[in-house]
Amino acid sequence: MSKILIVDDNPLNIKVLCAALEGKSYRLLTATNGERALVSAERSKPDLILLDINMPGWDGYETCRRLKENPATAAIPVIFLSALDDVDSKVKAFQAGGVDYLTKPFNQEEVWVRVANHLKISALTADLEAQNQSLNQAMEEIRTFQDKLFETNQMLTDGMKYAQRLQNSVLPDKDEILRLFPNSFVLYLPKHIISGDLYYFHRRRHKTVFAAADCTGHGVPGAFVSMLVMNLLGRCVEDRGLTEPASVLEEMDFEIKRILKQHDGALHLQDGADMAFCCIDDRTMKLQFAGAMRPVYIVRNGEFVKISGDRHSLGGSLVKHKGFNSKTFELRSGDAVYLCSDGFTDQFGGNANRKMNARIFKELLLSAQNVPFSEQKKYFSDFLNSWRGDNPQTDDILLLGLSVD
Repeated sequence: MSKILIVDDNPLNIKVLCAALEGKSYRLLTATNGERALVSAERSKPDLILLDINMPGWDGYETCRRLKENPATAAIPVIFLSALDDVDSKVKAFQAGGVDYLTKPFNQEEVWVRVANHLKISALTADLEAQNQSLNQAMEEIRTFQDKLFETNQMLTDGMKYAQRLQNSVLPDKDEILRLFPNSFVLYLPKHIISGDLYYFHRRRHKTVFAAADCTGHGVPGAFVSMLVMNLLGRCVEDRGLTEPASVLEEMDFEIKRILKQHDGALHLQDGADMAFCCIDDRTMKLQFAGAMRPVYIVRNGEFVKISGDRHSLGGSLVKHKGFNSKTFELRSGDAVYLCSDGFTDQFGGNANRKMNARIFKELLLSAQNVPFSEQKKYFSDFLNSWRGDNPQTDDILLLGLSVD
């Protein structure tokens, strides 16, 4: 039930207004001067105030100003009552904070309509303010959540950037790669700061080995597996002196399954890696290659050669003896050799917005032969960006190339 406070020093006017509003389901409160009106309004919180202008003590203007100065009563709408019908009196009433102006003598229907309208407006305003308050509270909760989310994301990003420094520290040094192969490049593009792809170079006596691997997943999971694979490569090649590609892959497959407990009857992880592993003998200019789901590409005088690897990944399978095979290719000076992960060819893009197929990748490698090796990294990077367009990077990307001198 809406509460209406009627303020008038004339009891007859109060009686007339009460009679006019009788039967409208309003709770009517009365006050005969401004001081009492202020006390009643603060205590009872009426939904509407009908306020006479000409009263002893505080007149209606002063009473309204004081109501508006009080935070407890400032929102209560005030309709002024007066026998004065001049413009100046009405303007002064609105300037004091009134929302409407009724002139005496009162018309009953006019009183009903104006009171009902302002009560409706007041109720809608209150509802709107409540909704705004709820919205502001929700926005504050969202801001708090966003702050926490930002803080968590920053912690994760900082952790991944630190992990990136650790991962980069175990990858071959760029200067060392250029010392081994002056005409070479490595295009290495992690999808999420840290990568599941890795590359490896090592010189042992008259042989140089190099490899490219694509470990399960990308981001943090892929990076964990890549660190394991990099460690195993070092143990096989640098500690044990293995350079024969098939032997290296067999040993790595065994070690990955052992370390990750990928054996019969175990609830094992399916993680592993695809790898292309090469060894060049400087004395014979022969390249030995073995692949676990990855090929090696060789371009000679505009001719394209693809040597496929075996259709087994390293680890991730209960097959005990996968049987990796080494293949030999006699190199000549000027041959270009490329290894890559599948991230390059799996990238969506082009006019049809699809994955790059083998034909396009072959044409890309052939067209790169017109570009000096010192510029090929930029050449492939520019092509990839053009191909990708607005698409996000699909996977970790690794492409390494070298020219045999």
